[in-house]
Amino acid sequence: MITKFKIFENFRPDIYHGRYLNLEKLENGNLKITINYDGKIEVETYGIDWDRFSDYFEDIRCNSDYNYFSDLGDAGLGMTNSPGITDGYNYDDEGEFTDENNEENSDIYFYPNYMIKDFTEELIKNGSVIFNSSAKKTTEEIEEIKLKRMTNKYNV
Repeated sequence: MITKFKIFENFRPDIYHGRYLNLEKLENGNLKITINYDGKIEVETYGIDWDRFSDYFEDIRCNSDYNYFSDLGDAGLGMTNSPGITDGYNYDDEGEFTDENNEENSDIYFYPNYMIKDFTEELIKNGSVIFNSSAKKTTEEIEEIKLKRMTNKYNV
């Protein structure tokens, strides 16, 4: 006999609940970041900005595959200075940040208007902000990535 628990009735696996923030993968592939009640109290007390956002994101980073970068270019993830969130990327044994062996499920989310406005202002004003997905990779792209990694591994 299967018993249905009330606590799991509204459970959605596409939403990650953090201490201050909630992350929701939208149907179009983008990532919606919502500030929750505890986050609002923290922001009212201590404030928030582009760099300080990592403090609010810390528990999510520690308990999931999500990582926040205030500058994706500095992280080696593209030629942009946009803030971003990765999903499915980890540090390998050599200390390189990679999605190796997880290419099918990994994604990079970025804030497209970073040159015009600070995403934390939008988060405070609207209670949420959208980071765009870099788009899921096709099977052919994944195979090409794996082949390039294998080739680079054995090149001296």
